[in-house]
Amino acid sequence: MKVAVLLVCRLKSQRLKEKALKEINGLPMISHIINRIKLANIPENIILCTTDLTEDDRLEEIAKNHNIKCFRGN
Repeated sequence: MKVAVLLVCRLKSQRLKEKALKEINGLPMISHIINRIKLANIPENIILCTTDLTEDDRLEEIAKNHNIKCFRGN
């Protein structure tokens, strides 16, 4: 059986805009999450799921930089 982690993220927010891109120790928060998931032994795939809005293009770029898949849509 194949196991995948679906990481759901978007940049539009009412309370804290672009929360996933806020830097922690020089890296965006989403990068820290991706790196932690990569430490797990079981998942074979990590898929970043986000909207198809242009503001979330940066999330797709981060996914590419981390060599993980990205799903855009609803």
